[in-house]
Amino acid sequence: MKIRRERHRVWSLSYHAVFVVKYRKPCITDEIADFLLDEMRHLLEGWGGELIEGKADRDHLHLLFSLPPDKELARYIGLMKQVSARQVRKKYKEQLKEYLWGDSFWTDGYYLGSTGGANLEVIEEYIKKQGQPKRKYVRKSELS
Repeated sequence: MKIRRERHRVWSLSYHAVFVVKYRKPCITDEIADFLLDEMRHLLEGWGGELIEGKADRDHLHLLFSLPPDKELARYIGLMKQVSARQVRKKYKEQLKEYLWGDSFWTDGYYLGSTGGANLEVIEEYIKKQGQPKRKYVRKSELS
């Protein structure tokens, strides 16, 4: 994950999301998966983020992405699902009609997990050691 630098902030935030097709219907073909991933990439880049990796199974989509710290995650997840559902239903209406009806494509829920470069134990120890005196380096010649 790269560190992003902007005028007044430096950040490195990444997330793992999973969106599931309504009723877990196995309707995501390779073509639909490519379309959904392109749509997600376009949305994220428009918001100053990045699609790092994405992969679809027949009934769900995994995304590894970054978003700037000023973005409210729940709102942007909702927008990702809403916009991608509308676009995929419009483009693949005939293919999807045997699996889904109405305007829905994704389930209401989703999985979202944060990712990072260090594990929690390492960060916890780093924070605990803040404010403690630094260890002074002693040369071998000073020991004699």
